[in-house]
Amino acid sequence: MTTPIVEELVLRTAGKHGVPSPVARELLAESRPCLHLVTFQALTPAQQQETRPAARTGGLPCLPDGVDWPDGRQPLILTVDCAALPRDVLDIELPSDGALLFFSSIEYEPEASVVLHVPAGVRTTQRSATFEFDGEPEQVRVYRPGDLYPVPGLTVSPDWRDSPATSAFLEMGEDRDDTLDNFEDAVREAAAGGASHGVAVQIGGCSAPWQSPPDEGDLVLLAQVHGQAIDLNVYTQTLVVGTREDIAARRYGPWRSSSRSETPASSSSSLSACPPGPGSGRAANSATWPPWRPQHRSCVAPAEHEPAALVVSQAGRAPPTAAHSPRVLRTWPRRPMPVPGEVPA
Repeated sequence: MTTPIVEELVLRTAGKHGVPSPVARELLAESRPCLHLVTFQALTPAQQQETRPAARTGGLPCLPDGVDWPDGRQPLILTVDCAALPRDVLDIELPSDGALLFFSSIEYEPEASVVLHVPAGVRTTQRSATFEFDGEPEQVRVYRPGDLYPVPGLTVSPDWRDSPATSAFLEMGEDRDDTLDNFEDAVREAAAGGASHGVAVQIGGCSAPWQSPPDEGDLVLLAQVHGQAIDLNVYTQTLVVGTREDIAARRYGPWRSSSRSETPASSSSSLSACPPGPGSGRAANSATWPPWRPQHRSCVAPAEHEPAALVVSQAGRAPPTAAHSPRVLRTWPRRPMPVPGEVPA
């Protein structure tokens, strides 16, 4: 979905960086629009004058009557006000109103994760963080709430440099890779209007280039949540993907999770908390691995007799496995995310 404005922006940026027009057009062909959800401080002064919040991190969920916290009591990490998102920006179809609620563990390997859509006009009540388990009082992890503001952006597939004109350009000199790095960074910055979005939430688009992307084949990215956007001490990425059809039909959850740690042990659970109507959905998988350690990473989805709605991949310890004869997606290593103070290998 390339507009004349985006095309002109990319070609103008290419000229400034000495990148030939055919190379710039190959980047365009492999690009996808996104929405960055950033803090107010990350916006430019001009953007601060015109924007309004479209999402909130953390806090407590407001859920319809009869709907409680999802099984497993995963923390609420993100609430998106669908009506506040800019229209006609993304190439995936989101609800035009109501709220999308994302529940997941972000600090360690999750047993399950869930996304709920609460339609506009449905009566809701804020849920308490406290509950009773085996007669003992317990409390759900509640992250500090913070407003996020939408910024349209542009993302690029990590494979775009394999295109013919770009490959030929790279063979012309060792410095050409740096030239393309600078060109791609400049395109992203210009598309976001100068807003800072390195540590943010992303809706739609391609996943971060240092991740082995689970958004391949018929799966596209719904959301990418940087751990530090939720808690400054969490250095993870959580990626939620699904087919365009499932995302458009609001088949967000519940999900079944299946994961494998560094030992042979495995676990599986299913979630059932979901508002009636469009929010109900099918099974999918969740798993985790460390983003800052270069390694092969995999993402799996259930077999065709148990169709996937959304798949969540999160930074953690190990690549996932799936029950029910999984279909394994192709994977490859990508540039790692550095931990502050650590030099990537």
